[in-house]
Amino acid sequence: AQTGVIGLGLFFWLLGATYIKIMKPVSDSRNMFFILFLIILITGLFDHYWLTLQQGQLIFATVLGLSWAKFQKSSR
Repeated sequence: AQTGVIGLGLFFWLLGATYIKIMKPVSDSRNMFFILFLIILITGLFDHYWLTLQQGQLIFATVLGLSWAKFQKSSR
């Protein structure tokens, strides 16, 4: 509520860009990251755990960060 429409748009952009990054390459770890991302999104619809508790924020940021690091264009 405090970041407004711009913050909501940026958050959705981050989620969409992460989804695209996860789904582009064909690898074994793609399924694991997709399942983790999907679990976070589905449980986030029903509970505030991922946004209000520090542990949830850390896990959410770690999954997003590892997804971006793992699936960079210049990855090996």
